[in-house]
Amino acid sequence: MKLNFFNAEKIIRLTPFTKDTISIADQILENNVKIFPTLPNVQVSDMNNLWWIRFSSAQSTYSLYIYAFYPVSYLLNAYELTEKEIYLDKAMSLVESFVCWSLEKNKKINKKMKGILLGDHAFSNRTQSLCYLIVCLVYSKRTIPDYIINLLLYNGEYLADIKNYSHYNHGLMMDLALLGLLNTFDGLNIEYPTHFKKNLISRLSYSISRDLTKDGVHIENSPGYHFWLLSFLKKVIDPLSNLDGSLHQKATKVLTKASTYAKLISRPNGTVPAIGDTHAGLKYKPSKGLRSQFLKDANKVIFRDMNDEVWAYFSSGYKTHVHKHGDNGVFNLYYKGRDILIDPGFLNYEKSENSLRIRNTAFHNTVRPKGEDQKIRTVDLSLDNIDYSKNISDSKILGYRNLGDIEVSIAKIADYDSCFIIRMIIWLRPNFFLIYDKAEGNTHGLEQFFHIGSSITPIPSGSKVNLLNSNGVNICQIEQFKFQDGKVCTTPSEARIKSGFFAKKFNEKESSNRIFYETNDNYFLTSIQLGDEKLKIDAHADVTLKVDIESSIKKIKLDLNNIKSKIISS
Repeated sequence: MKLNFFNAEKIIRLTPFTKDTISIADQILENNVKIFPTLPNVQVSDMNNLWWIRFSSAQSTYSLYIYAFYPVSYLLNAYELTEKEIYLDKAMSLVESFVCWSLEKNKKINKKMKGILLGDHAFSNRTQSLCYLIVCLVYSKRTIPDYIINLLLYNGEYLADIKNYSHYNHGLMMDLALLGLLNTFDGLNIEYPTHFKKNLISRLSYSISRDLTKDGVHIENSPGYHFWLLSFLKKVIDPLSNLDGSLHQKATKVLTKASTYAKLISRPNGTVPAIGDTHAGLKYKPSKGLRSQFLKDANKVIFRDMNDEVWAYFSSGYKTHVHKHGDNGVFNLYYKGRDILIDPGFLNYEKSENSLRIRNTAFHNTVRPKGEDQKIRTVDLSLDNIDYSKNISDSKILGYRNLGDIEVSIAKIADYDSCFIIRMIIWLRPNFFLIYDKAEGNTHGLEQFFHIGSSITPIPSGSKVNLLNSNGVNICQIEQFKFQDGKVCTTPSEARIKSGFFAKKFNEKESSNRIFYETNDNYFLTSIQLGDEKLKIDAHADVTLKVDIESSIKKIKLDLNNIKSKIISS
């Protein structure tokens, strides 16, 4: 079967084909409804009840994808693959049921569900599925019912109205759906108001590059949303060639820039770290042989070695609070195909205890004054033409230098009430990282956290923690040090293991461990040793380090204050 998608196939086909496409549709025929790929099916006695059904958990998420017409799209996927009219009939029946229900004055839904029903996300996806339905009806040589055309015109008015337009990816969702609608109507010579196209072109001229930093990183603090933008750009490239030539050229340039960061943030095996509100399990494609890169405007450093064994992520600073966790100063680490230090990821869209807790500073690989969580500042999303070129707090990456065998980056973590903290990451390539955290201001001590991968067992011993893989082999050691003046010997902080959890997949958590250090001093000096090599450190009171690497005849002297001044002034 070859459907005519009117040059908007990537937009209109809301759900992709999978090996389970036919079985999903067959289950829907039996009222066992797939709502979303990562959610369990819903069994209903009557499909007319689908629109107001209540769920014991994740109510907002279930309601969103029901009102977004994902079940309709699943049925149309099966029709497109098999040409069996039973799937098309069921899709039509669902849409008719929704239209009748939506016209009822006293719907059996609460205020929150109504907000989702009439929200931008659901409106956008419903429009895409309705265009998909029209494409299938045309192929089947059926007449397109007037109520479907009228429903799409109604949706188009909502999507084109600037009063409904959202910031960030939700605004782009609206643009995407409206672009698919215009291509469908143009292809069928169906008339629509001229302001649909006028408003779309006006918005896209600004929004198509609005949400990227100068170095090509999506500003919503989560790689998952960067990949959503990447997908959006790939979907609109062809339809824009028909709509507006200059916009098509602009989108092509933005796509190139966004693709560069997509390779950098993906680990060598193609997996994408679950940073911020990124869904677990996201994959892109293997990214091999890349060098470290400082993304100044995005406030990120990605450490990478050319042998693809080490990948590390260091970030501090933000341009919007959207999808932001309390993770300024975070340091995530991947080594030889394994997550060593992880971000806990994203559970669901609810405001439950676990959904909020997973965002806290103590669940991320960073440092804080005792007992304080980072207080993330917010942007007033009701304002138009918000300037995303500036950080909205003093947290930021202060600088980065590649010094040959050593790479160094420094961050300021400023979202605490009592003080700010300067964090220095020193990479002694290839297998050693040093972290120097220093509080500036009033503090009663510091706490440092390391959230470790699920397949790793921590074995604490004093100030050291050995990390063992599933075979009991030591793959990493984390150790604390203190600066000594030759007269007074200070004992480094002892490691404690705290329970934690991370998002194994959407709405499902899995237990994990966090390493916790606490000190009454105003600094931490920490080493991370990967593999079998050993590191000996003499830390002196003048904040210099003498580093002796077991496998190297070269001894390294590091003057931390001198390094800091050079990097910040450069």
